[in-house]
Amino acid sequence: MSLSILTLIMLAPVIGSVIVLLIPKQQDLAMKIVAAASVGFSLLLSLYVCFAYDRVLGGFQFIEKTDWLPSLGISYHVGVDGFSAPQLLLTAIVGFCACLITFRLEDRVREYLSFLLALIGGVFGSFIALDVVLMLIFYELVLFPVYVLVAGWGSKNREYAAMKLTIYLFLGSLVAIVGLLAVYFKAGSSFNFFEMQAGIAALPPRKASPSRRFGSCRSSSASAC
Repeated sequence: MSLSILTLIMLAPVIGSVIVLLIPKQQDLAMKIVAAASVGFSLLLSLYVCFAYDRVLGGFQFIEKTDWLPSLGISYHVGVDGFSAPQLLLTAIVGFCACLITFRLEDRVREYLSFLLALIGGVFGSFIALDVVLMLIFYELVLFPVYVLVAGWGSKNREYAAMKLTIYLFLGSLVAIVGLLAVYFKAGSSFNFFEMQAGIAALPPRKASPSRRFGSCRSSSASAC
């Protein structure tokens, strides 16, 4: 199976994180170069995606889908629309700048870069996911690197700030999980965004609300650009 450009964008920082961990501890400069190169590669691909996106056609493009658990309606399904394509590019720009700034870092370089690259890969995944379970997996994978980076390299009261931020994000994810499960059981037992939207649209108006808003949010974002 060939990898789509979106999968390559997401995997590049993750692979970079693994390579950084394999580099000898004394080779800080090599780690920084690998980190910048991996995110720079994602940046170039993100630029292509953003400018190659057909704004006249609209909708989701660069789609890749592979079934994981068909019986539960779970699949590896990625794509971008007029909203997520620019967000992908913005993430790549910010991530690349963060890697460049690390050239001034001297404290625990390997650990910092490995968590930073994992974080960037998780954010990429969250923006391209078209399956609810896949999106939640990427979202949850971001939480641990966020906590470690803030607690390990933050400024004053960093432990308190890291714990508070992580709790907020975790509680937010719990609310999202409950809401999305409600939509899942109402919309035909599928975690695919498109099938969820179609299932919600087929429900009687009173029964579909407020879950109908989920489908309308995704469809409106598709025409943002």
